[in-house]
Amino acid sequence: RKVPFRFNSLFSLLMTLCTSSLLILLITIVLRFFGLNCFNQLIIKIIQAPMLAIGGGFIGIFLSTLFGNLFWFFGIHGGNLVYSITSPIYQSIKSANIASFLQGIPAPSPEWFMNCYIAIGGMGCTLALTFLMIFFSKSNKLKQLGKVCLLPSLFNINEPIIFGCPIAFNAVLIVPFVFCPLVNLILSYVFTVLIPIIPPPTGAFLSFYLPF
Repeated sequence: RKVPFRFNSLFSLLMTLCTSSLLILLITIVLRFFGLNCFNQLIIKIIQAPMLAIGGGFIGIFLSTLFGNLFWFFGIHGGNLVYSITSPIYQSIKSANIASFLQGIPAPSPEWFMNCYIAIGGMGCTLALTFLMIFFSKSNKLKQLGKVCLLPSLFNINEPIIFGCPIAFNAVLIVPFVFCPLVNLILSYVFTVLIPIIPPPTGAFLSFYLPF
């Protein structure tokens, strides 16, 4: 006699479950053999640790700043795009900095908290551009745009400047928009880490939208 369909489906599910459980058991045995407690530790050791070593320092924040600003030329929100990629690294760095703070030791990756130097007025450091538009622009349109955007720029919100000036799709203005934050980053790194004239960032997590 044929096996009823419901029992056949149940048997197939049980076979799948047993096979998956056996596979997980074998993987666990292999991981324990190499001194790892779970698959997550393998991911951390093979993928996350190297990424943190590269992305958690100056190179990581430099590349993040470079591409985050460059994408704005194409009308793409570079900050959100880059953050969607670097978020796992960023969260790990934030957790490590918090743990260090609780222990009373310096943050291991303070470079990721240099927004006070690389985003003055928002992505691309456009606060100076806002003042230039208000006081020195010969265009009444740009003067009015600067006045409207001054208050948001103090809270690092500069999308009206990027699309109203515009900086997006502007081959001239995109140059200082991309390179000015990089110059600020290099100078801040030199004078806070290499030649510590001023204290480096503490690693405290502050909102990007706090006044610069």
